[in-house]
Formats: sequence, C-alpha cells, structure tokens
Amino acid sequence: MWGHSMTGFESRNRHLGAMVKSPRGAIHQIVRRYHLLNFINFATFDDNLPQPVRDNIRSILVGHKDGIYSTQVGSTRLGDRVTRRRPTDEERELLVDRPCDFLTEYRKALHGGVQCRSGLPVLPDGEEVRSDNRHIYTWDDQFCTISSIVALENAGVNEACGLFVDIYEVGDPVMGVNHIVPLTGERPTRQFVTMATVRNSAIKVTLGNETYVMPIPNQVELD
Repeated sequence: MWGHSMTGFESRNRHLGAMVKSPRGAIHQIVRRYHLLNFINFATFDDNLPQPVRDNIRSILVGHKDGIYSTQVGSTRLGDRVTRRRPTDEERELLVDRPCDFLTEYRKALHGGVQCRSGLPVLPDGEEVRSDNRHIYTWDDQFCTISSIVALENAGVNEACGLFVDIYEVGDPVMGVNHIVPLTGERPTRQFVTMATVRNSAIKVTLGNETYVMPIPNQVELD
C-alpha cells in the first residue's frame, strides 16, 4: 500500500505519522494535533479576532505544510496560491455567464468536506507519481479531472470560485456495480463548474487495456 497508493486519503498516512511524537497515547496525540490544526486554520476566518492577528496567523500557515487554506470565497476555502492572471480566451468562453477581470489559481480547495486538488506533486527526478488526487465525482453523476482551481475577481473582489475540469465520457457500470464505470476513450470535454457541483473525490485506475473511474465514499454519504 505504501508504494502503490491509488487513493487520495492514503497520502495522509505520512501526516498522521508525523503527529505521533512518542509511543504512548498515539491516538490521543493524533486527535489533539488534528483539532489544533483545524482550530488554527479556522482562526484565520474568525471575525471575532482582530484583522492583524488573523493576517499574522495566515502568514505563518502559508509556509506550513498543513496550513494550506489562506483564502475563503463564500463557503469554499482555498490554499496554495499559484498565480493571479488574466483569463485566457478559452477560459473566457467557458466563463461566458461569469465574466471576470482576473483569475487567481490555487492548488487546493475545501468545500462541503471534500478536498479538491489541481496538478500532480513535484517529485525528484526518477520518482514516479503513484497517487493522482485530481479526480472528482459531481452531483450530476459526472467524472472529471481538475485542470485548475480558480477564484474569479472583479473590481478587486473575489466574487466566486470554481474549477476548470475535463469531463469524461463513461460506459455502462461494471458487472452491475453501479459506482464503477469504464472510460470510453473519447476526448474529455473542458468545462467550468462551481464548487457546489462537487460531490466526492474519485479514483481513476487502469487495469490492462481498460481505465475505470469510481467515487470515493465519504464518511457522511454511504450509498
């Protein structure tokens, strides 16, 4: 499992291991540090704290491996900012109903308990990426790969955020298992979707000559 992880949540094993500092009370150590990190992250959006304090916490978290969420747009938290730029011509066409002056790209987003990621991790030369966490499953039963996570800015204000995704064409479920479907091989369609569209993370697996996709069940939705 350590060398051939197919699922995004398994990449958290490394972080969980780092939370244990001594052999006694390992579970309690993980729980305490998990809640502490959550508290610190949410503190950056607490209106009861003075803005200079929130800014100082945010500046510390940006340089911390677990402090990934530095911006909030609506109910979505964004982190690991990449760049702020003008939208491309293709992006403007996809955003015809949501025109914007600038896009700010991020590598991670959290909405409704589902974490979204764009891009593959940068590994040393010769190392192979074994876990691709860019795949999502939407509420309208579509499987997508995230191209980029963006906040849409007009007049200096982030008005909305969402994802540029490649939507796959899929075939019939495998042997009656409704949540596992094969890709048809047709070229994916690029679209812009809002964060509210995201239902779950998903897995994309290649077995022999076939590639399959399936959602990852979350802890509050067990079909």
